[in-house]
Amino acid sequence: MNDAGVVAFDLDVVPGADADALWVGGDGAGQIVYTSPEGSLLSGVDVNAEGVVVFEQIFSSQDGLWLFDPDVGSAAFETSQPLGATFWSSPEIDAMERIGYRAAFGSDHAWVSYDGTASPAVHAVEAPSTRGARSRSSSRPPSTDSAGSSARCGSGGRTGG
Repeated sequence: MNDAGVVAFDLDVVPGADADALWVGGDGAGQIVYTSPEGSLLSGVDVNAEGVVVFEQIFSSQDGLWLFDPDVGSAAFETSQPLGATFWSSPEIDAMERIGYRAAFGSDHAWVSYDGTASPAVHAVEAPSTRGARSRSSSRPPSTDSAGSSARCGSGGRTGG
C-alpha cells in the first residue's frame, strides 16, 4: 500500500484458471487488473506513490519483473535482467520507476537496481558461506531516497542511505 491508500496484491486463487492475478484498488473499490498466463505465478508486489505496481512473474514464457501502469490500465513486461537471472524477489519501485530487487542465479544472489537502461546496477553480490552456514542478508532491495540518491550496501547486506 502506498501513502495515498492504493493497495496492490497478488491473488493465488483465480476461479476457473490455473493462474494468478494482480488486484489493485483504493477508496473502497478495486479490481483484477492483470491475470497471469496459465501455470505461472505472481509474487513480490510493490506500489509506488503514483500507483505504478511492480511484480514478479515466473513459470511463464516471459519470466521477470512486470509493471502495471494505472494511467495506461495494463501490465507489461519490464525486465529479466541481469543476464542469467532465474528469479527476481523483493522488488520495490520508487517515484521515478526505478526498481530495486534481489536477483537469483541458481544458488547465488545479487542486489540490483534497474532504471530502464540496458543494464541494471549491481549493488552487492551475496557470497556463499565457506563454512556451510547460510549467509545472512537483508530482505530489502537497494533503494533510493526522496532526493534520488542511490542506497549503498552496508555490512551484512543491509542497505543504508
